Amino acid sequence: LALEINQVLEALAGRVRSNLALAEVFAHEPADKLLEALERQPEDSAFLEAFKAFLEKYGNRETVISTSRLPTWKDDPETPLAVIKGLAAYPPQNLAVRPEWQTVRDELLDRPLLRIPLLRSTFLKILQQARELLPMREDTHFYATLMMPVFHRTLLELGRRLTAAGAVEAPEDIYYLTLAELEQVDGDHLSQDQAAELQAAAARRKAKRADLEGRPLVDPRIFPPPSSEGDALLHGMPGSPGRVEGPVRIVRDHSEFDRLAPGEVLVAPFTNPTWTPLFQRAAAVVVDTGSAASHAAIVAREYHIPAVMATLTGTQTLQDGEWVQVDGDRGVVVRASSPAPGRTLSA
Repeated sequence: LALEINQVLEALAGRVRSNLALAEVFAHEPADKLLEALERQPEDSAFLEAFKAFLEKYGNRETVISTSRLPTWKDDPETPLAVIKGLAAYPPQNLAVRPEWQTVRDELLDRPLLRIPLLRSTFLKILQQARELLPMREDTHFYATLMMPVFHRTLLELGRRLTAAGAVEAPEDIYYLTLAELEQVDGDHLSQDQAAELQAAAARRKAKRADLEGRPLVDPRIFPPPSSEGDALLHGMPGSPGRVEGPVRIVRDHSEFDRLAPGEVLVAPFTNPTWTPLFQRAAAVVVDTGSAASHAAIVAREYHIPAVMATLTGTQTLQDGEWVQVDGDRGVVVRASSPAPGRTLSA
């Protein structure tokens, strides 16, 4: 389904590129104003209907995996519109007619051992099972989160009622209360003591979360200091093999999805399935967190682009437009010379 969603987003971007009026709207309006701009123009109704159909089918996609605290695409269309805006700004990516996995498979099948019928059939069976597993995992996650928009809206409605009753300062503060505390609420009737107790608990946890925000879950001081490697700017963990040069583009959250141009190095605090369309354009990926088994590394390997994981400070150390070389084999990011006019990325 992740691939299917990406294909539909690319098709919507194609509609934008092929329509001069739409292209003007997407080029000049920020992502958070696009929906409003589209609704003001009746001539864009066909695209708007197609986009709303997309939200109806795929709008349960979360901004952050499996949490109802943040709105899904259905409740925050800015995120998929930012993706479409970024895709529409550049020509579509050329996809290989023959998938690379088939080429690699045929190379393996041509080896002497795999010409033995029993080994060959066993290998093909295991390969087929492996290829079915990841789509099954992705599809299971997608369908398991179908309730997320309803869950998010229900909790916010309860938050609005608690705000009106004086139990929390804002509807979003409901996420700082426990299920046991919410179950003690008898309808909309709260005593002053109950309301004060809930408000104090929410305020205390909200302050604690703000204090912890930005701190790594694991203290980086427990890791041994990296060895010096010449012009290395960052040291991390190999996530996807390969070596490529390109300009840095820091994308901190979904509101900046449209900033990434083809051939740029995506530098992010983390990625999740919502970020997957960006991998179609990125020359390489560098993330502050994660391992070789996390989303950024897995998707980078699928798109055959280098990835360096767990750099801790990538989004703080690197600057937009800075030319770097991403070495996914060693897990390092090094300084690269600024390109001469007309120079292409080197891999």
